[in-house]
Amino acid sequence: MITDWVPKALIVSIFISPTISLANDLYMNQVGDDLELTITQDGENNSVRGMGGTTSKLTAYGNSQTMSVNQTGDSNTIKSYFVGSGSDIDATQTGDRNTATLDADGYYDGLELTQTGSDNTAHLEVGNGGDQMNYIVGTQTGHNMDMMVEVEDGSNNLIEAEQYCSSGSSCVTNDMDINVDGSNNLVSTVQGRLFTNTSGTTNTDNNEPGGLTMDIDITGNSNGLLASQRNQNANHAHNMDVAITGSSNSVFATQVGSGVKDIDLTVNNDSNSISNIQQGNGSHTSTITLGGTDPTTLSLTQGGNTAQTYTLSQTCVTAGGCAITVNQN
Repeated sequence: MITDWVPKALIVSIFISPTISLANDLYMNQVGDDLELTITQDGENNSVRGMGGTTSKLTAYGNSQTMSVNQTGDSNTIKSYFVGSGSDIDATQTGDRNTATLDADGYYDGLELTQTGSDNTAHLEVGNGGDQMNYIVGTQTGHNMDMMVEVEDGSNNLIEAEQYCSSGSSCVTNDMDINVDGSNNLVSTVQGRLFTNTSGTTNTDNNEPGGLTMDIDITGNSNGLLASQRNQNANHAHNMDVAITGSSNSVFATQVGSGVKDIDLTVNNDSNSISNIQQGNGSHTSTITLGGTDPTTLSLTQGGNTAQTYTLSQTCVTAGGCAITVNQN
């Protein structure tokens, strides 16, 4: 990863199965300084290349860099570009027809991706050239998953995004979008599993799939977000849209169970502590909009098999802040 860097001579190790019928491709352009690159391709029609056309060259130039790629299966593609001191990319594809775009444009940034299954797509991107110490960990286990995770601008952000489905060919399209603009943000999201507490403990029941969608847009600094979705089919519904513009907010949002679930949370303020949990198999909807100049402590829990609906729009004007607790069962 991005720790304990030691300057080293250029080391390029490429392992491609010697069977003549295999058509694995590597297109690369490397300029300057130190590089350690290990690529293993085991299967047919796997490709490691740049972010342009099918014969574009993977670009890696400037100062110390390292990259590790392992492709096991057929027709997997990794498109990559990384530049700047200390960048690190680690990608593993196990299965068929997986596609990954890995773009690290900053200093001491890191991208780590694991795709296990088939027909998965991931786009991980950090930095705009002057950022540093951003790290994204992406995990896809199952089939037909789509993930886009990006740090648009800022430094010292850590994002962990996971998509999980154990239903084999029954896994439906699973989407997740995350965009971070700011510094020192900690974002952890998971679909197919459930965060059971604010410490990030996950629960897995191997009872999917759900048609899950996340659209998370964070603008600000030092925000912490834990968000999870798990669904046992029921027409594949689920939705979560979280937009935070502010700093030092702490948000814990989770959904569970069959039936339509929907969370739309907007925070335009600083230093809020928010917990929004929807449980049970009922159809629940929560729309929460916060704002104002004072922080709010909100805990909203909707549970059970009966449909629940709640909408809150608030501007807190209390000097010490506002605290709200709502429970529906």
